[in-house]
This record gives sequence, C-alpha cells and structure tokens, in this order.
Amino acid sequence: MSPPDPVDRLRDTIGHVERYITDMQEQGQRARRSEANRLALLAMHGIAATVIAPLFALSPLNGPAWVITRQIPGAPWTLAALLGAGGLTLLVSVSKRALRWEIAGLVLLACWYLTMAVGFAAAIGVWLTTGRPEPRPGLYAPMVYLHLFSVMSIHVYTLRRALRGRG
Repeated sequence: MSPPDPVDRLRDTIGHVERYITDMQEQGQRARRSEANRLALLAMHGIAATVIAPLFALSPLNGPAWVITRQIPGAPWTLAALLGAGGLTLLVSVSKRALRWEIAGLVLLACWYLTMAVGFAAAIGVWLTTGRPEPRPGLYAPMVYLHLFSVMSIHVYTLRRALRGRG
C-alpha cells in the first residue's frame, strides 16, 4: 500500500476548510436573520402596546368582566399608562438595541397582561360566589391575557440569557 498522495491530502484539507467556511457563513446569516426577526417581533409588541394604551384609557370598563379591574386606583388611566410606558420603552430600546431596556419594557408589558388576566379571572370568581344576575364573564379574556403574559415572560427569559452570554 502506497502512502497517500500529498496533493490529494491537501485537496481534501482544502475541501474541509471550504465546507467549514461555508457552514460558518450560513450560521452567521441565520443568526443575523434570527436577530432581525427578534427585533421586528419586539417592535411589533411595542407598537401594539403604544397604540392600544390610549384606546384602553378611553374605555369605560363597563360590564361584569371589569368588576375587579375597575377597582384599581385611577383605572383605566393608570393601566393605560403602564401599557403605554411598556410599549414606548420597548420601542426606544429596540431602536437603540439596548437589551436591559428591552427587558424593562417587556416586564412592564408582562405586568399589564398579568393584571388583566387576574382581573378577568377574578371577575369570574366574583360572579360565581355572588350569584349576580349579570351575564357570566367568559374564560376567553383571561386566557388571552395569560397567553400574552407568558409570551412576554419567554422574551424576558431569552433576553436575560443573551445578556449573560455577552457579559
């Protein structure tokens, strides 16, 4: 058996290096695409919160589903301020790419979504325990807000991991 030809070995090594470089380039492109998608998603959350906040401030909070939420001092204005502050913080931080401030904006939004979920769920409890004649508040609203709270929490978890990776 003859020893491997050095030219063939060099050709094989060059092929491995080329494949490695191609893989690294593709991985870099995927990472850039992923980062762009993350920023677009966070910007969408910020825009939605900023647009919804003034609409919520003008809401009358009538009906049995709002029996707990309307007891929050200054509601709906205080809740709208929380939502708007979270949305604006998130928008500015995404544009500046400031992870700590992105987390702050998401935490404000998570607080708002959790407040809404608990308020709607508690309204069902009030209806069940008081026998009020009003229509029963539905499960839909607390589940939607609980879902949004969990989405914000996942974003916060992901960003905290990214911060640890940087530091």
